[in-house]
Amino acid sequence: GYAKEGTIYPILYRLQEAELIKCRLAPAAANGGSKKYYSLTDKGRNVLDELILFWSSYENCVNGFIESYQQARVSK
Repeated sequence: GYAKEGTIYPILYRLQEAELIKCRLAPAAANGGSKKYYSLTDKGRNVLDELILFWSSYENCVNGFIESYQQARVSK
């Protein structure tokens, strides 16, 4: 399912406070209000790259554990 507004906006606000994302307001054609567009900052890109590297090594570790477990079960 989709995340609720009350969940998303606090997260976006915290990411913006940490300078990982930036927000741009643009006029909304339909109702005269404005739309918010979020994008990564350079700092945000660097953090994302670090998280991807971390996740990749974590995933390898978990997969290695699963393979060892499955091989141990097969060889019983």
